[in-house]
Amino acid sequence: NPISVQALLGRSVALGTNEPVLVFLNACETSVLRRWDHNTIPGHLIKRHARRLCYLGTSAEVPRPLAVEFARGFWERLLRGESAGRAVLDTRRALFERSGNPLGLLYSLHGKARTHMPPAAGTIDAP
Repeated sequence: NPISVQALLGRSVALGTNEPVLVFLNACETSVLRRWDHNTIPGHLIKRHARRLCYLGTSAEVPRPLAVEFARGFWERLLRGESAGRAVLDTRRALFERSGNPLGLLYSLHGKARTHMPPAAGTIDAP
């Protein structure tokens, strides 16, 4: 379901105190590059929190199975200690080597590629 910036504005979003904050929106066309303004979620996040944000999203529609596979590979690598930039690159390469699928190139990282998870992180808590 589409989520609008207006829907998010009414809610408080805690970004915490760690810098930079990693935001990963793994959905269809979450970082449309032709429009980065306060009306798009990536544009709003980048413009509002540019100094603190590392944003990962897609620049075109990505099939659900690929989105799941990319997310799994990215988070496994990040939680093993790779930087966000290295995790994106290695996940793209793994997808291409395994299936010849180049759609991993649709994932774009904006922000500090050296972003790491804090040392105490090692598990993902379910909501």
